[in-house]
Amino acid sequence: GRFRINDALAFRGAVSTGFKAPTPGQNNVRATVSSADPATGVLLIQGLVPVSDPRAIAAGATPLKEETTVNVSGGITLDLFDNTNISIDAYQITVKDRIYRTDRIPADDGSTISFYTNALDVKHSGVDLVWTSNVEWGGVDTAFSFAYNYNKTDVTKVRIINDFQPV
Repeated sequence: GRFRINDALAFRGAVSTGFKAPTPGQNNVRATVSSADPATGVLLIQGLVPVSDPRAIAAGATPLKEETTVNVSGGITLDLFDNTNISIDAYQITVKDRIYRTDRIPADDGSTISFYTNALDVKHSGVDLVWTSNVEWGGVDTAFSFAYNYNKTDVTKVRIINDFQPV
């Protein structure tokens, strides 16, 4: 919504929800990666497996759920003089069940595996400030803009899988 106080001042805000379904790749990916352990130089073999893989199930994998979000934002816009505008907006996006990849988990067969899981709840918040002004200098119009953005992400919950945290 938007509420205009007068010709120079307006408030705006929004509330919404959303979701992101797991991708086919997150549900079905199967890959093997070889890398050297930086501490020992030993070659490590790691399998990225689907959550339906028996080794993943034994390690605590569960079917992936959709990520859900709640978005809240609000702001103000102010027209100063005939040529200057300032807008300030703040937002917060709360994500539940963020899909993330686990770290290396030892499997029962001696291999090391990882898989995607609904590992995190996160909160993204921030503020945007935009100042624009037009100035005429000797018949030449010049536009000035200044934009500032501050973002913060907080992990509000981590789901541990068989004593292992996500990467």
